Amino acid sequence: FRRVLFRSIIALLVPCGIVAICLAILAQGPSEPAYRDRTLSNWIVVTRVHPDDDEARMAVRHLASNSIPLLLNWIKREDRPTPRAMIADAKNRAIAFLERHRVIKPRPHSGFMDWKASYRSLAKAALTELGPEADTAIPALIQMLGTKGPTTNDFSPIAGTAYLLLPKMAPASITPLIEALSSGDLQVYALAAGTLGEIGPQARAAIPAMQQRLADTNVMVRVGAADVLSKLGADPTVFMPTVVESLRDPDYTFLDYKLEVLLKHKDHARDAIPLLVNILTNATTPGSPTNVYVRQQVTGALMQLQPSLVPQSAHDSE
Repeated sequence: FRRVLFRSIIALLVPCGIVAICLAILAQGPSEPAYRDRTLSNWIVVTRVHPDDDEARMAVRHLASNSIPLLLNWIKREDRPTPRAMIADAKNRAIAFLERHRVIKPRPHSGFMDWKASYRSLAKAALTELGPEADTAIPALIQMLGTKGPTTNDFSPIAGTAYLLLPKMAPASITPLIEALSSGDLQVYALAAGTLGEIGPQARAAIPAMQQRLADTNVMVRVGAADVLSKLGADPTVFMPTVVESLRDPDYTFLDYKLEVLLKHKDHARDAIPLLVNILTNATTPGSPTNVYVRQQVTGALMQLQPSLVPQSAHDSE
């Protein structure tokens, strides 16, 4: 029996070891710069484990400032477990196997934090640490906003990383982002607009370009533009009529988002009240789950705008 167990454990460990070695060979990319015999990625890990380590932060800034192309390549690098993590996983599975068969007594298992499983995350940390010294990466990050996922239903983590980094690079990133608003790629436009919204009033120069999108043929592009204009500090009288008109759309898929934008400016939302009452009383199918959800959303909005217009039946259904 023990011989069978031993063979089973070997069967678990050997393939994992071979795969780990192969992945280590395949994962080798451009050589990393080093400081005091420690590579850039290792220094970044130190800053994540010990955020207050001044020497580690200095080392990251020193090494990363001359390694922008390398960091941009890391953003494109697919996440995968390191060989050490794969071996640790195989070890834990072998221990669990022995415990299930009562060869050894159950015991607490120590976890292994695989800090280097995502070089994309390491690059994000390093570029954030660099501050203005990372500005030379902005054109490449703007380009990454257009990276598509493997299918139409997937969002690219490369584009997502660029989206998270670019607001931190303001004000240097503002002008390139405004230029990206003219892209014919809807994803690039949407992410650039969202990034400018995250930057806020500091990016007010984007207001004229965003106002043009209030005339877009897509109702959700119009509402999204209104939301960004709100975050930029634009005059509500310019974009709130667009939000109000969007409530005429019979598709309630994104009604929650429309109402979220609407209720940010209650003083300019009075014209929406008749439309909300109409939705509440006429525009939904009684008895359907969608009807219940829509009525709850619209009732909540009306309670904030003019509670007296909420029908008693709506109160009773809450």
